[in-house]
Amino acid sequence: MTPRVVLHVGAMKTGSTYLQHLLTTNRGALRDAGVLVAPNRSAAVHDVMDYEGAGQARLDSVRGSWDAAVARMRGHDGDVAVLSHEYLSFVAPRVVRRVGESFQGAELHVVVTLRDAAGTLPAQWQTFARNRGTMTWPEYAAAARDESTTPRTHTFLRSQRTERTLRLWGGVVEPGRLHVITVPPSGTRPELLWERFAEVLGVDPAVASDRSVAANTSVGYASAHLLCLLHQATTDLPKRRVRTLALHLADTVLTARRAGESRPMLDAETLLFTSRWNRQARDAVSASGAHLVGSLAELPLLDESSADVLAAPPMTLPPVGDLLAAAEAVAGELAALASLPPVTDRWSDRPDPVQAAVDDLAGLLRAAVGAGADGRV
Repeated sequence: MTPRVVLHVGAMKTGSTYLQHLLTTNRGALRDAGVLVAPNRSAAVHDVMDYEGAGQARLDSVRGSWDAAVARMRGHDGDVAVLSHEYLSFVAPRVVRRVGESFQGAELHVVVTLRDAAGTLPAQWQTFARNRGTMTWPEYAAAARDESTTPRTHTFLRSQRTERTLRLWGGVVEPGRLHVITVPPSGTRPELLWERFAEVLGVDPAVASDRSVAANTSVGYASAHLLCLLHQATTDLPKRRVRTLALHLADTVLTARRAGESRPMLDAETLLFTSRWNRQARDAVSASGAHLVGSLAELPLLDESSADVLAAPPMTLPPVGDLLAAAEAVAGELAALASLPPVTDRWSDRPDPVQAAVDDLAGLLRAAVGAGADGRV
């Protein structure tokens, strides 16, 4: 007998990493409770997407992974098999159709997680900055608000299209098997999201007793801004190699600085934009007939007279001191990767200290790429 199959398709920055880490950490206990956590989920999804962004070598290495995962899930002798990957929220219609065909005859359920756009927009920018992004936060927010910006050219617009996600995935499941889980607001105990997800799985949330899962911590405002400036200065370098080193820098020296840096703030215009986005998401959920777990009230609606809008500060760039401190951390790591002596120049004494720092970092990054540091990390 084929088990229920639950696909969690994201979206990005909606607690997906938390849920994935929790599922993986508690794989054994969940298996004992009848829940199979699909193996090699990233390989399987890269395979079914034919994801060019993974690189040809990666694609060659994952061929057949989707079919293998499907066979394991369909052959599971328990109650439910689950696979979670946020890339499934924005795949092409042909991929959605293939996934649906893969589970034809099974009881397929699809889960979409939704979060307040005022949280996903800056979080998406911080991820963009780590991944070779060149737009600063004010530029990224302005581009999102610009009606002429296409989803293909903007990571937030591409990944957070709730209506499209629900329409495409709702087309491959029977009525009542499309689920929307809202992400609790900041300050709520994180276990609440898991409890909502476990409700859809049909498992006691207490089964996943190990909650010591890794946090998907982003870098702070100054660090993300610095990465964007560095990417702007090194557009001549191979994108994949720079991305590898940028992710290494974020994980090794910049994430630890997050607590001491400010957050990217939303001005009044951007807050109103995120409110309109929330309204569209609410309407899409209501129109889809999806089973809702949580509350659409967790996607706040604001207007010009709302207190948060009236109190919203203008967008400003990060403090120079924070940028230079982040640059010192990056310079030390890049110099070590390139086997060069530490940078001793006092940027604060230069007419444009931030530009001087970026110029030095760009030179170190080129040296690190030339030394093959991306391959080593």
